[in-house]
Amino acid sequence: MRQFKTESLMVVDKKHKLLGILNAKNIRSADVNLTAGDLMKKDFSWVSADDSLVDVIGIINNVDVSNVPVVNSQGILIGLVTNSSLISTFSEQFIDHSKEERV
Repeated sequence: MRQFKTESLMVVDKKHKLLGILNAKNIRSADVNLTAGDLMKKDFSWVSADDSLVDVIGIINNVDVSNVPVVNSQGILIGLVTNSSLISTFSEQFIDHSKEERV
């Protein structure tokens, strides 16, 4: 997790259905005999691919998480929106908009 600079891992079943989220802080202090299922957070926020970025930002701000999983209608994990990806997206849009105004 440290190598990839991530604070959490998504736990899925064999069909990629999202089951829970493992947080780094829970893993660090865990008993080595516990499983991912024992440690994962089972009550978590998620969004669908059709949800707006405003919805995602609301979840990140209100629930105080650094990322939000994206699932389809069957609960299959299809992506992950992170704080850094949101900042990058809005930064690019802001920079592009600023360039257009100067022309």
